Amino acid sequence: MASSRRVILGSGHRVDQPGRKPPRFPQEKETAVRDAMARQLGAWGAGAGDLAICGGANGADILLAEICRDRGARVLLLLPFPVERFLQESVEMPGTRWSARFRELERDARCEVRIQEEHLGPLPPGADPFERNNDWLLQTGLEEAKPGKPLVLLVWNHLPGDGAGGTAHFHEVADRLELPIEVIKP
Repeated sequence: MASSRRVILGSGHRVDQPGRKPPRFPQEKETAVRDAMARQLGAWGAGAGDLAICGGANGADILLAEICRDRGARVLLLLPFPVERFLQESVEMPGTRWSARFRELERDARCEVRIQEEHLGPLPPGADPFERNNDWLLQTGLEEAKPGKPLVLLVWNHLPGDGAGGTAHFHEVADRLELPIEVIKP
């Protein structure tokens, strides 16, 4: 990809499955979260010539990709698995349009999809694919933003995640790298 004026890294919670206890990102909060993300991206002046990098899951990732695309930025979706497996594990939710929204991004000329194994090789034994994806997102953001630093926008409840490679891990590494971070609490 060509050099970008601004690089925005996004990560965050997926939309809750029905009945999730405790709730983390309830479906009914989508509009409020989208509006808060759009305000922050507007404050950063995100738009044409910029690059948004995220993972492509339902919730925070797709919202960031859609908003940035609509503002004229290029979008890079870095997936831990091939598309069909990724859709099953991280996007599909009965009764919603998340899968269709992902497919719209995938078909958009301003969006590029990369698969972890194709770019980084097979997952090393004992490694977590989601944690590796976080590291890949952050490393790609650092490379694309040179000589500057990427901006980080997280949708996060400030609590530990459900497993390895979640938003808490992403925040921890981004903070250790001293990246500018804005957090939207769903």
